[in-house]
Amino acid sequence: MEDKNKIEETKQYDFYNMLNYAKLSKLILRDLESNNRKQTFFSKYTKDDVIKYLKNPEQNAKQLREISAYLYNTSSHYKRLILYFARMLLFYYIVVPYRIDIEKVNKNKFKNQYKKILDVLDNMNLQHEFIKIVTTILKEDVFFGYEYSTKDSYFIQKLNPDYCQISSIEDGCFNFAFDFSYFKTNPEKLVQYGGEFEEKYKIYENDTKLRWQELDSKRTICIKMSDDVEFPVPFFVGVLESLYDIEDFKALKKAKTEIGNYKMLSLQIPLIKTAEIFSLIWI
Repeated sequence: MEDKNKIEETKQYDFYNMLNYAKLSKLILRDLESNNRKQTFFSKYTKDDVIKYLKNPEQNAKQLREISAYLYNTSSHYKRLILYFARMLLFYYIVVPYRIDIEKVNKNKFKNQYKKILDVLDNMNLQHEFIKIVTTILKEDVFFGYEYSTKDSYFIQKLNPDYCQISSIEDGCFNFAFDFSYFKTNPEKLVQYGGEFEEKYKIYENDTKLRWQELDSKRTICIKMSDDVEFPVPFFVGVLESLYDIEDFKALKKAKTEIGNYKMLSLQIPLIKTAEIFSLIWI
């Protein structure tokens, strides 16, 4: 009876996973018919802001992340830098069996199991998903993601870093807690995110003290680039100030060119008449 119950629970769990994935497989980015459409915007920061935030990166981690995101979308130099390193990794993989007793192994069973593993990895589309992760950690230092998978589909949903915090380490991997007050301002996302989020949001509604709750470590992915510090710091934070110097140089060059044009228009080049030239020669 216990085995049957476990099988039924597994089937039910798989069903809910497929249902949740079906909701997310066509994620609506913009509801064009909605009057309450929210627009994504990036705060504009100055060079002085960058210098100020760099003096205390732990207290200004959010601002530095926003500056990095802003420059990624506005500076071609910064974007090329991040994409260059992100796309350098090819994520080719080789599946190598280990801890196998060659004398006792069942060849047919081994081949079937090996093929299943290859099918799972092929379904995960690691090259696409992991380049997305690497791009994020180079830009923001930390990637917070949640896995959705079925037998035929797989993808990692990136979560808003403003509502995620690293909370623990399990088997050398980071776990994170999610701020469920997120769904108060984004109620339409709750149905899309599905199962675990809906269950834990109900817990939060019953007790608002449980605003931060850790998600299931089997479904989450949390990768931090600079794991030597606890707080997030963009990997290329050292070049942020220099990017503003490039813009300042462009502005100065443009101003210099404009001033030079005005000089050419307002000043006259002195000309010597022909008679004066001959008189100068005879002298």
